[in-house]
Amino acid sequence: MTPITRFSLATHDGPYEKWPRMTALFDDGQPTAAKLPGYVIEAQYAWQDYFLVITSHDCLFEETSTLLLLGPRFEILSRKDLFVMYGTYLLESHTPLGDDALRLVYLGGTAFSLTIKAPSGWIHPKPYLSLRKLDA
Repeated sequence: MTPITRFSLATHDGPYEKWPRMTALFDDGQPTAAKLPGYVIEAQYAWQDYFLVITSHDCLFEETSTLLLLGPRFEILSRKDLFVMYGTYLLESHTPLGDDALRLVYLGGTAFSLTIKAPSGWIHPKPYLSLRKLDA
């Protein structure tokens, strides 16, 4: 997995409560047809012809983390959401664990392994994300 910096999200005006749930994705500053959940890109990686993008909703004390596997045309192929009511999944660090996996550490030390799985027959005809909580 290769860290990249090519993607950004559109900004929103007005009160936070009125922002749309999906935000326009930009590729090297150019608009795309894609919209992603969230308002901030926390991390982004290239994997083969695909992209892993981690977004958040920038909501103080109730942060969510959305893990997205995008196809070559930026379509969402797989999605995992981390959220808890009145809690936070504020991403503190992300470290590659090889060609197809990341270690994610969130505020408070909660850690996960995020793996991109290759297609496997008719059940998973496209690559997909697998998320596993790690022991402390």
